[in-house]
Amino acid sequence: RGRRLFATAGRKDFRGFVFEELLELGLCPVEAWDRFAKANGTRPVDAYVGEQFESPDSPTDYWADHFSPHFSKTAAVGALPGVTAVFGSKRSYATFYRNCSAARRCPAAWLTSFNVDGDEDLWKTDPVAFRRKRLRRGQIDGFGEILNELRRERAAGRFPLVWIVKPQQNTYLSRGMHLAKLFAGDVETAGAFLKWVEGHYTDRTCKGRGYAEAAVRCNRRRVSFQRYVEDPALLRGRKFDVRLWVLVASVDPLKVFLLRHGYPKAASLAVRGP
Repeated sequence: RGRRLFATAGRKDFRGFVFEELLELGLCPVEAWDRFAKANGTRPVDAYVGEQFESPDSPTDYWADHFSPHFSKTAAVGALPGVTAVFGSKRSYATFYRNCSAARRCPAAWLTSFNVDGDEDLWKTDPVAFRRKRLRRGQIDGFGEILNELRRERAAGRFPLVWIVKPQQNTYLSRGMHLAKLFAGDVETAGAFLKWVEGHYTDRTCKGRGYAEAAVRCNRRRVSFQRYVEDPALLRGRKFDVRLWVLVASVDPLKVFLLRHGYPKAASLAVRGP
């Protein structure tokens, strides 16, 4: 009685730093809502920090939904309706880029990005058919616009270009991600560009391998292609990033809280070029 309850998503950063911070704030964790509800009735959760509810990685428990009665009326919920579709995933970022590019409103520093749709289930159910099926132009978002944009890059002397290919689901630990290099001849014709995308939207080591043998890297066909950052900021010669969590409590006036513990990561090897 009187306890404030919280829940987090299962990803390691939420279960690590965020979980520990909420404990320090005096909140009590709800490890399994079903078991908790049986023992405590309908006591609602006061805080949730984790995946967006539209994300395939969000909690599967029935309480994980916007405006759920299992949240208290004053609950702090770290998920916003509609954010995943607009700017909360690899797929939505590429779509956002295409829309702002078409309107000629993208900042120059933004990286070119596009989506490739495919047959996620076909690989699992019929690997032979998967290998035989050809990629179609309609499966590449904004195919014509992307090709014209790349030809302008070629004319400006910026080729070859390096891309990072990212599966759109279950990409934790960078599973399935790989690099691909685009040469001038690959955008000479629409067919050449289509062939290049088809040759790189799964890891090249997947060629001819069975599903069971290469399940981790090769069973995804919905991917995002994004220009690789070739001149990143470095820490003692190594790539790095820092993940931070913020709470925007008010926009006008602006009031933002920053979690005091970040989640730093650094590469184990020094950069030697793409």
